Amino acid sequence: MAAWGVDIRVISPSPSHFCYWATPEIGARIAELVNDGMVDFAASVPDRFVPFGTPCPDPAVAADELDRAARARNSGL
Repeated sequence: MAAWGVDIRVISPSPSHFCYWATPEIGARIAELVNDGMVDFAASVPDRFVPFGTPCPDPAVAADELDRAARARNSGL
């Protein structure tokens, strides 16, 4: 990143991790795992990476995951 003049980078999962096909329960679990993985990866170089996570397919579950992910230090979904 330094060679390209990049100081900080937002990292996020690919759209294939959005799992809109999943039931609310499965989608919530997948989102939790992916979002926690983004936070863990960003923590390896916290001054260079900003984690964004994946949304859930169900609106009510998505709201809960947004709150949980924010407390886990995800910067957005």
